[in-house]
Amino acid sequence: MQKNILKHLIAAQFLLVSSAVLADTYHFLPTNPNNNNIGLPNAVGSQLTVDVTDSGFGSALFTFTNPVGVSSSITNVWFSDPAPTVFSSYAITSQIGDISFILDSPNPANFPEGGPSFVEVASADAAAEGTNEIPNGINAIGESLTFTAIFNGGNSFASLINSINSGEFRIALQTRHNPLGGNPSTDRWLNDTPATVPTPAAGWLFGTALLGLMGLRRKM
Repeated sequence: MQKNILKHLIAAQFLLVSSAVLADTYHFLPTNPNNNNIGLPNAVGSQLTVDVTDSGFGSALFTFTNPVGVSSSITNVWFSDPAPTVFSSYAITSQIGDISFILDSPNPANFPEGGPSFVEVASADAAAEGTNEIPNGINAIGESLTFTAIFNGGNSFASLINSINSGEFRIALQTRHNPLGGNPSTDRWLNDTPATVPTPAAGWLFGTALLGLMGLRRKM
């Protein structure tokens, strides 16, 4: 009976690995250290997060969150996708929580610290500039903003991750209302390349449990 259980577990492991969604998580580094990002404001970067996920339908999802270890509000998002482009179009497909963003594509706003190598292909702003910009941004646990981007030509999730990790495809943010920042507490960030490649996490966790069960069987 134990052999049958193990056979079913192994089959389930392969099924999970083949069907698990690939995803990777990126944090952010400051882009203007000589302006507002001095010392402590840099700690905000580790809490500014974008999850890049393979949707499995010829597109990728970009989900932005801000768990708010340090009070701040993500108010602007930019994408840079120099030719040959990875994506053909972008759309905001989910806004969870008390946030309100408007997509600027096909006329994206300029990323102030981008320079000539930062080619804006899409951007989004918290609705209502000025007094409502901060509360409409991502500034609370549970709030998230998700973009769906359609792959261009023969591109895939693998080519996207390669482009991000090589620095060709870049993602930028602006935060406001950072009490540790300068005046007017406005800071700008670029995605930080992770040390690992994307993996189907559910499958690996299941595999670890499977190995434990196999070891237990040998002891029995």
